[in-house]
Amino acid sequence: MKIQQIIVIILIIVSGVFYFHLTEADSEREIRKVIRILDGDTVELDGAQKTRFLGLNAPETSMDLSEDATKFLEDTIEGELIEIESPGIDKYDRLLSHVFIGERHINEEILRQGLGALYYYEKDEHYDSLKEAEEF
Repeated sequence: MKIQQIIVIILIIVSGVFYFHLTEADSEREIRKVIRILDGDTVELDGAQKTRFLGLNAPETSMDLSEDATKFLEDTIEGELIEIESPGIDKYDRLLSHVFIGERHINEEILRQGLGALYYYEKDEHYDSLKEAEEF
C-alpha cells in the first residue's frame, strides 16, 4: 500500500471520529431559571440567554393559537427552574433545547396540547416521543 493511500485512510478515520464527536447529542441536563416567555417556543433564561424549544414549531405572533401557546408556557414554566438538554445553538445564538420540569417534557406537552407542530432537522433520542405526542 502506498504512503498516500495510508494517509488518506487515516484522514478518513480521523474525520469520521471528529464528526461523530461534534454531532453526538449531549444528554446532560442543566438547571436554568425562566425569566420571561417570548413566544410559544422561545423563552429567555437567566443570564439573558434565549432558548428555542427543539423539535417543534409553535405559531408565530399574530397567527392562530400563538396566544394559546404563549399562555401555556407562561402558566407552566415562567419564573420556574427548568432542566434543559441542549445539543447546541442556532444561527440566532439561541440554545436549542428540550425543556423539562421533573419528568415532564414540556416540548412534548406543547405538541400534545396541539399548540405546535413537529419540526426536526435531525432526529434525536426524543423524536419518537414528540412524534407520538403530536399525533395524540
